[in-house]
Parts: sequence; C-alpha cells; structure tokens
Amino acid sequence: MAGGTSGQVQKYVLVDAGGTIVDVNLTGFFTGLEAGTYTPYAINYREDEDPTVSNFLIPGEPIQVVLDGQSGTGHLAGVCYTTCAAPAGYMVEPCYSVGSTVFSDLDNDGVYEQADGENGIMG
Repeated sequence: MAGGTSGQVQKYVLVDAGGTIVDVNLTGFFTGLEAGTYTPYAINYREDEDPTVSNFLIPGEPIQVVLDGQSGTGHLAGVCYTTCAAPAGYMVEPCYSVGSTVFSDLDNDGVYEQADGENGIMG
C-alpha cells in the first residue's frame, strides 16, 4: 500500500473524459490505454477507518460518487479522505511505427535533406 507511517492508503485512479474510472492501482503507472483524454486522481484514506472508499474505486464505475463525497454529499458524505486531481486533459496518443527512410540528421533539424549529405541508412 502506498502511504507512510500514518496508515493511509493512497490509490491512483485514472478517469476517462466521460467521468468513468478506467483503472485503479497503487503506483500511478497506467499501461495499455486506448487513445483518449484522461484525468488522474490520487485518493488518500485510512482503510481501517473508512473502508467504504475502496468500494467506489472500481473500474467501470463513475468517479462522481467520490467527488460528491468530498463536497459532503452522497454515499461518501462524512467519510474522511482526500482527493487530489491533476489538471484534466492528459492525452494518450495512438502508437505509431517508424517506417520509410531512416537517416542521419546531420544538422539536427528533423528533416531528411539528401542534398545536404543526409543519406539514408541501409537495413
């Protein structure tokens, strides 16, 4: 469990643009994501005092229940936990492969310029 001697659990939650929880883990490292826009959250709570928090940190469920609890409404009203969100809009772009001409970029401008001696590299 992430956390220190305070006994708090810190779970990282990744939420898609529609407000649905995509993944939850203890590292904050998310893999295998589809292209899209996401918001990461760090949620801290004492598992021994507030076990109900983890009942709402489930992929496929809405994050709104957790956010409502922080504002004092809904199922988690009155539960002691903190939620920290990074700025919305983290983008995951599709993966691309390298193709075509591989060359030595002699002038480091990112442009293939055969006339300037930047020849393709075989193989």
